[in-house]
Amino acid sequence: TIIYGQRNSILDGEDVHAQIVEMFPDLVDEALLGSVDIDKPSVDWDVEKINLNLEDKLFKKGTNFVTKEMCEDIIYEELRQKVLDDVVARYDEKKQQIEELGLVFADIERSVLLSVVDHAWMQHIDGMSDLRRDVSTLAYGRQDPIVAYKKIGFNMFDEMIARIRADTASVMLNMNVDAFRAMVERINRQRQEFMARKEGQKAEAEKQPAKSDKVVGRNDLCPCGSGKKYKNCCGKEE
Repeated sequence: TIIYGQRNSILDGEDVHAQIVEMFPDLVDEALLGSVDIDKPSVDWDVEKINLNLEDKLFKKGTNFVTKEMCEDIIYEELRQKVLDDVVARYDEKKQQIEELGLVFADIERSVLLSVVDHAWMQHIDGMSDLRRDVSTLAYGRQDPIVAYKKIGFNMFDEMIARIRADTASVMLNMNVDAFRAMVERINRQRQEFMARKEGQKAEAEKQPAKSDKVVGRNDLCPCGSGKKYKNCCGKEE
């Protein structure tokens, strides 16, 4: 599935920095669109409400990034860009600070994304189990229960993806250094276990005798490598 493919890519060491930075605009829009009344002049916008929404996931409490002066003559797109520019700049600063402490920021990004994906996926599986149990009782018009199940399931999957993006972006912007360090240690253990399993599977596959279209004669050496004639080994029952 998409989720397992993404998870394996993270464990394989894929760089997810650009992927995470691309999550920020959606989080900014979510915060602003829930507090900015674009039908009103900017001077009438509720600055306190805007800052509360921004500080819910993007800024520290009490930052008060948006001011009355800022909203005297501005349109939504300009405010959105100011917020986004500040978010990206702070993220770059955090990256530099973390690396100065000797931590690998790319490992932190992978660790956070993996943790969020795992949590969201488990919640999604639980939700789909509940849906499978309850769908026959849903008053879903005249739709077939299977059709209803698929339709609701697709919507739930889209919601999960959106939640992964929002939660990952928020965690990366707000988590402290000690928490980052613990997550790096955890993902490093998971990567070691993952790579060990891959190596074990590879070694097991290499042990298997190569398949051949050649017909083995009864007096030929057995292809299993025992050193015996085929008729006295794997071909004894033929």
